[in-house]
Amino acid sequence: AAPTTTTTALAVAVPEAMVVPLECGSDGHPRADAADAVVRLSSDVDAVVVGPGYDDPATTVAFLERLVPRLDAALVLDATASS
Repeated sequence: AAPTTTTTALAVAVPEAMVVPLECGSDGHPRADAADAVVRLSSDVDAVVVGPGYDDPATTVAFLERLVPRLDAALVLDATASS
């Protein structure tokens, strides 16, 4: 899962991955409610990768707080998503 601005590059770089574009706010960062789409799609996957493109700490935390408690798959965070 990544902001719409990075999904094309990710899909080309990792064609075996399901790359999910996330709804972003006017600042270009994924909105917290975009986590709902990730949760819906994660029921049949082994892992969810979040990032890149999460460089706003407050927005990232809001997204992760909505995602993590509801996620049954393993979670991998891009380095900027964890800062």
